[in-house]
Amino acid sequence: EQLASNTRYELHARVVENDGTTHDFSSPPFEKYELQDGRYSLTQNWLPDHLWDIHTPENTCTATLSLTRQGGQLLDVALDTRFGFREFWIDGKDFYLNGSRIYLACVPFDNAQIGAFHAGYEQACESFRRLKSFGINFVYTHNYGCQPGSHLSFAEILQAADDIGVLVALSQPHFSHYEWSEEDAANNGYARHAAFYVAAAGNHPSVVAYSMNHNACGYAEDMNPDSIDGLDDP
Repeated sequence: EQLASNTRYELHARVVENDGTTHDFSSPPFEKYELQDGRYSLTQNWLPDHLWDIHTPENTCTATLSLTRQGGQLLDVALDTRFGFREFWIDGKDFYLNGSRIYLACVPFDNAQIGAFHAGYEQACESFRRLKSFGINFVYTHNYGCQPGSHLSFAEILQAADDIGVLVALSQPHFSHYEWSEEDAANNGYARHAAFYVAAAGNHPSVVAYSMNHNACGYAEDMNPDSIDGLDDP
């Protein structure tokens, strides 16, 4: 919807929890000049009764956003967005999910590099089920950058991770694929590509981290207990 000047608008959000509970939120009236980069933010304090977790992946919500003129005339309705509430943090050497310490068992996830069949929803779900069957609860997408042809879409893979209950580190662009020595390095494309991957992560509760610059900031055997101090470099 193209907003007009000197006109007041409102945003309305309807959130439906998986048990059917409905919540309605509205923004205060705003005008076009209040947009930032074409966007307006609606913020409300609310916490659902049920959190998304690897053992309760069904705990998701669906949000429908609508734009009206002040007074109620409906102008536009966005496509439904599904999301889930969860809290993930690090305290020292320990990882926590929703207040409980969690031990992560991690492997790379290659479905988006193999082909369209494996990157589809059903096959991604099957891959995640197999991984969970022997204790894997965390994956990182195995694209080592975003050069053309390096991977397919992650849309259905991330949807599958949400539904099966697997945590994901989504790979960001690799710094080695960009020119940093020129005066205009700030415009070398990295920021634009990184923003694309942030948007791909979007509202997926399964995405709890970004992985960056694979193999560029470590050294051989850096997870070997005999070499973990980094002092031995034959």
